[in-house]
Amino acid sequence: GPASIIYATSTEQQIDDAYETLFTQKKGAYAYLNAATGEVLLNEELRNKFATLPDIINANSIDVVYDKKEWTEGDIQPQHLFKCTYVGSDGSDDVIKEAGGKIREHDVLYNGGFRGHDIQYDVGYNQRITVNTTADTVFTADVKRDVADLKTIMDQLKQVNTTIGTLNEKLAQTTVQEDKNTIQNEISAAQKAYNYLRDQLQKEFEHKITSMSTALDAANVAVTQNGTRSRRLELIQTRLQNQTTTFKSLQSNNEDADIAETATGLTTAQTTYQASLIATGKISQTSLMDYI
Repeated sequence: GPASIIYATSTEQQIDDAYETLFTQKKGAYAYLNAATGEVLLNEELRNKFATLPDIINANSIDVVYDKKEWTEGDIQPQHLFKCTYVGSDGSDDVIKEAGGKIREHDVLYNGGFRGHDIQYDVGYNQRITVNTTADTVFTADVKRDVADLKTIMDQLKQVNTTIGTLNEKLAQTTVQEDKNTIQNEISAAQKAYNYLRDQLQKEFEHKITSMSTALDAANVAVTQNGTRSRRLELIQTRLQNQTTTFKSLQSNNEDADIAETATGLTTAQTTYQASLIATGKISQTSLMDYI
């Protein structure tokens, strides 16, 4: 059914229209994606339909088509998180590029279920080690959303503060008591909004500190894993060096023997062997009758 997206740049009227559509259109599949918060907004029919599913995990299929149109500088590109396929606007495999060689955003197709970015090397017998850290283990969209949430409240707080300042100037210039009372009421309402936003900002800071700590923990885990790989590679290198030294020592013992010492040992062994043969021959010539 009809679906649309509420962007961070959407106007208040567009947001109101979206909520009005979801409220009034109770029949039919109507849904909105709030790109600013990551929420999926459903109308009454869709809510009821999803609510009646016995187990949404075992549903035959739930397909989501997401078309991102607002790429700005600093956004995490899908190429950094997913195994992507580049196609032209006509559906061909040719990569269509803009001036400067930048790939147009709508020419990037990706499937979040396949990530083929692990780079591994053989570092020993039946031993492989991953040598890279993928972006999805470090970067998340939560950090940018948290900053955007704080920025939104700060902008609202700044706007209300400007309004209070304007009303105070207007109050000072007004001489009619009735107008003063009206302006004073507006100042009181604006002050309440200002106090509410300050309280919300404080709570958001508390939440974002925890959220930022979680993101920092994820980055630290990635750094730790990278260090663990490096340490493992050093241990493998040390073991291989020790094995190389051992093999070289065995090779030296076998190939670098002293010729004179080896010849003497061989002569001694040969003499001992011949003496053993003579003794064995003499014993074999004696029969049992020689002892009777």
